[in-house]
Amino acid sequence: MYKFYNPNPKNKFVGDCVIRAICKLEDSDWDTIYLKICFYGFKEKNMPAINEVWRAFLLDNGYHRFSIPNTCPDCYTVKDFC
Repeated sequence: MYKFYNPNPKNKFVGDCVIRAICKLEDSDWDTIYLKICFYGFKEKNMPAINEVWRAFLLDNGYHRFSIPNTCPDCYTVKDFC
């Protein structure tokens, strides 16, 4: 069941997808996550929404990346992927 979620304090929907997604993942507020990701962007000398920036944040915070095996990519459901 779809449940609306937008933690952006100004209710914006464009340009901050990474921040909004990580807010949900971390169960945190938009300002906190934005500042944390911006710090990673500062260290990497890149923008917060760049894959390398948010990926470094997630990896440093205990998250892992997994891939769907090529043996049967059509066997996985969205639930399996999540």
